[in-house]
Amino acid sequence: MTKRKSLASTLVLLALVAVPALAADPFTGTWKLDKENTTQTIEADANGMKLARDIVLPAGQKVHQQFSLNFDGKDVPVTLTLDGKPFPIAPLTTISAKRVDNYRIEFVRKENGQEVERSSFTISQDGKSLTMTLESTNSLSGPPSKKVFQKQ
Repeated sequence: MTKRKSLASTLVLLALVAVPALAADPFTGTWKLDKENTTQTIEADANGMKLARDIVLPAGQKVHQQFSLNFDGKDVPVTLTLDGKPFPIAPLTTISAKRVDNYRIEFVRKENGQEVERSSFTISQDGKSLTMTLESTNSLSGPPSKKVFQKQ
């Protein structure tokens, strides 16, 4: 009888540990930036992420950006298109990332091998918003900014 209780206790403990591990990563989902025509879709897990971002410019042009990376700090290429064609003036852009914790990822973006921007994604504790902060590391990329996306 004690073996059954011990087995039952072990199974309950395993279930309590396994369920959170199987839960979706808080970054995974579709995120909409309300004030701009920007939507980003993220698939993430403990090891890395895939991101696709769609932006409609004021003139109606459609920009698409995507990348897949591991949270290992290694640079990966960013694909950037304008109306479905390679972006005409885009420099060779790469991005790398490190996961700080379950709710924060930090990025470094480079153009032609030179760091131009540091950014981060932070998920709110309720999981309903994603705050993206951008900080230029050179004089060409503009002032710091913060954008808040809502989960769809």
